[in-house]
Amino acid sequence: MRHVVDDQITDWRTDPDLCRSLAFLRAHAVMLQARQLWPSL
Repeated sequence: MRHVVDDQITDWRTDPDLCRSLAFLRAHAVMLQARQLWPSL
């Protein structure tokens, strides 16, 4: 069971498309938080 989890983590770190998607979602969440803190933006 532990080996399967390790393989999934490795796949997540080595999959460029997934990493790019996660980075985009993170940036989008930060942008939404910034708009809530600074409505003038």
